[in-house]
Formats: sequence, C-alpha cells, structure tokens
Amino acid sequence: MQRCVPCHGSMVAFVLVALAGVGVGASATEVQLAGIRLGNPAQTVRDVYGEPEVVLVQPEEPREAGAEAARPPAWATAVWTEAEPGEVQWFYRKGDAAVGVVLDRDSLVRAIAVAGGPDAAWRPHRYAKLGDNYKRVLYRYGYPDKVQWLAGNGVDDRPGPEIVGPNAVHDDCVLTYSERNNIAFVIHEGGVARINIWKLGDQPAQPK
Repeated sequence: MQRCVPCHGSMVAFVLVALAGVGVGASATEVQLAGIRLGNPAQTVRDVYGEPEVVLVQPEEPREAGAEAARPPAWATAVWTEAEPGEVQWFYRKGDAAVGVVLDRDSLVRAIAVAGGPDAAWRPHRYAKLGDNYKRVLYRYGYPDKVQWLAGNGVDDRPGPEIVGPNAVHDDCVLTYSERNNIAFVIHEGGVARINIWKLGDQPAQPK
C-alpha cells in the first residue's frame, strides 16, 4: 500500500484518559462496514454496489519464481488486502473513497476495507468516518492490541502499550483491535485513512 506521512500531535493525555475507562465503549465484534455484512453472499455485494470494477483472484498455487503477482490499479491499492489461496477480491469506487471486499471459497464475505481522505465525506462505520482524528478511534476503542508503523520499506510491529510515552506516535501507523474486536484503522496525517474488518476467528486482514 502507498506510504503515508507522519501523524502529528501528542496522544499521551488522551490515551491515559481512555485507559481510565472514560468513553471507551466499543468492545463488541464488528459485523458490518460500508453497508455490507461479514458472511453476506457475493450477490448481496452486487445488490449494494453492482458489478466490481476490478476482480483479483488469489492463485491456488504459489507463483513461479520470477513471475510477477497480479496487482489492482493504483486507486484500489489502498483497500488491497492479504487473501488466502482461492479467494477473490472485488474493488469498487465510491466518490473519493474505495471499497475492497474479500470473498472466501464459498463466495461469502470474509473481509471488508474502505479507504479515502477527509474529502470523501462518507461514514462507512457507526463509530468512525474517513478523515476522523485518531483520537476518536482511541476514545471509542482504547488501547490497540497491535501497532504497525508504516515507514521505510516495511512495517515495524510493536505492542499497544508502547504508543504511550513522551514521543507517542510520530509515524503513520495501523491500529489493530483483534482481542475484543475485529477492526483496524490506518492513520494518515493524524486522521483515519482506512478502516477494515474481518471474519471473527480469522487472522486480522492486513493491508498489502
């Protein structure tokens, strides 16, 4: 996925308030994003968004050495998600936002991702919309179970508590909630740039 630029501002006081239990109320598992429910059949996705603009099939067999993997177009890379062999990803555009849906071998929705900037003016989730300040995520969900820092040539995994400190967050990051929830947020320039959810019991759906 495209690299973002650093988040700004200190989170320390806000996180400490969240840890004290003030305002943290979103502990139920996620079942819906962008008007689609996990477990919906492929036809339901078509009913909501129509035929996908792009379809990407995860090969059953590992590609041969030197063979180039299939990639979605640039506009869809922000919602491109790791998929299992035999799974299919559908990509849609909704104004300035993008939607990605992972369908499992039974053609049921296993994961959903949405991405876009603050100008997308779309609220695909009940607690957060694209462009919301990262503090709203912390207020609703508290500590992330995992923080992935997006910098350089990859990601640097650190446990959630390390986001608390005098330097807090100074890189773009993925805040993943996977113990009591099944949702992750990509933070870009201090705001929510991507939201994704996945079927409960699966590994968190990671951005490509």
